[in-house]
Amino acid sequence: MSIPDRSTAFPSNHAPADGSACFSIHAMCAPGTLPRLLAPVGQRSLVPDRWHSIVASDGELQVDVQVDGLPTRDADLIAAKLRALIDVRTVLICRKG
Repeated sequence: MSIPDRSTAFPSNHAPADGSACFSIHAMCAPGTLPRLLAPVGQRSLVPDRWHSIVASDGELQVDVQVDGLPTRDADLIAAKLRALIDVRTVLICRKG
């Protein structure tokens, strides 16, 4: 069974000239935390280009998310929504490109 090509159904997030927004998130490790972290990105009809999560030795969830082509204003709004989540302890944001 092959995976269908959805490159035309889901175009790139934004123009490549906008660079990438990278979010580093530390949160409590709970069953509903990951979907809540994804929601602010999904509410903008975006899909993260990279997502890496681990449970650290102290039991805290550490998540790194990259969204390519995200304007600075949108990245700041997403970071603010993430910081407002009850499970979230820290959100850092940086720009690449």
